[in-house]
Amino acid sequence: MSLLPDDLIRLVLPHLLPPSHRPLPDNLISLPLRQRHRFLALVPDDPDYLIWPSPNSDAVLAHLTSSTTPIVDASAAVYSADKSLLRAHLPVDDTLQLIFHFHPDDESSPWKYHDAQLLPLPPNTHISPDKALATLTMDTSDDENSVSPEDYWAGYASSTPSSPPAQTLLLPEPRFSGSETKEEQQYWARYSSIQGSGDSTVPSPRPARARSPRPASQEPAQPEPVPLQPPTHDQIARVLINFPDTIQEQTRSKSEQTDGFARDAIAGIYKLWKASHQSSAGKEEFFSLVQSTLDSTSE
Repeated sequence: MSLLPDDLIRLVLPHLLPPSHRPLPDNLISLPLRQRHRFLALVPDDPDYLIWPSPNSDAVLAHLTSSTTPIVDASAAVYSADKSLLRAHLPVDDTLQLIFHFHPDDESSPWKYHDAQLLPLPPNTHISPDKALATLTMDTSDDENSVSPEDYWAGYASSTPSSPPAQTLLLPEPRFSGSETKEEQQYWARYSSIQGSGDSTVPSPRPARARSPRPASQEPAQPEPVPLQPPTHDQIARVLINFPDTIQEQTRSKSEQTDGFARDAIAGIYKLWKASHQSSAGKEEFFSLVQSTLDSTSE
């Protein structure tokens, strides 16, 4: 396991002591701190850009601001570990410590700056990362083996129960009606007196019997047709009385309607022509104009 490198210390300290108000490079800071900057939209001028909130945040920030960049040896770092993180604690003077996180997925530079806090150092620190991880492994093993084999098997041999006996849950005596079958009576009789479980759940009623499926050969019922009475001769006569008797009458009716439209159109044209000419213009001149127009159209 790699130790905290001196090169990282020389790159980080100018940003912290005192604060440079310049962005920290992403490759120098831990993933949680990088996500904090992004999600909270923190900029280098924000007081919370370099440190995490804590009861001593104001004192830490004041010490960073009033300090000058010291010369710190990375060999002074000590290490601590828990089930999720490996940390390095680097004292920079008699008051302040810098905290770094180990990122095993970054093989080139696994140590990243994470926070600044006041001293003292945590009690469970070690001079190397390997010793910190070894202590964590031992603590985990002790927790798992806290019960000796003798005590484990003695619990089974003891006649004294380790927990109070389950309370007996008494249900009212079932009442059977004459319509219930013998099988149903036996079903409910099993629950007349039961031993309560952890949640003392009252048994659910027996599910209803499933409806028997319809045989495949049985066809679905079809709607019965409604009988209709045929029309009488009088009804047919009333329907046909409005129809024209012959095709000629139907054609004559349409022709008369068309002729009426033509007469109205000619009368209108004549009035417009008369209005645009002198009063001396007579019908003969209009008829002559119409005749010449028809002759040219027919050709």
